[in-house]
Amino acid sequence: MATIGGSAPYTVTQRPATVIGVAASPTTTSTTDVDLPDMAVTLTTTGGDLLCLGVCVVGNSTSATGNVYLTLSLDGTQKGMAALATPGIGNWDTVTVHDMLQGVAAGAHTVKLRWHTDGGTAVANGTQRALTVVEIRR
Repeated sequence: MATIGGSAPYTVTQRPATVIGVAASPTTTSTTDVDLPDMAVTLTTTGGDLLCLGVCVVGNSTSATGNVYLTLSLDGTQKGMAALATPGIGNWDTVTVHDMLQGVAAGAHTVKLRWHTDGGTAVANGTQRALTVVEIRR
């Protein structure tokens, strides 16, 4: 058992599920969240909490001030706050987003890493992105 942040002990109930980028350098101009290619984890839980960790190296190919946002979703519903970067044209930033999704019912669930931009064309650098989800119980 592990203790997280001084709280009650947690038990990992199954191996972490991790996906990595496959499609090279996907882009989006969407101003609302869309799925980041290859970033979906489907797992069957026993009921408990899901620790979710997403990371992506992002840029913006057409706007010096366009932000790139990453979010997590559980079964199609956004969870937590968006993480953002303002890389500028020709630059790359590493963006991470994480959340502890509490009280997830037993059953099959899908966690996705999603993204959007508020200007220009957001670019994920090559295949440099990953999403890990692990179920833990108190």
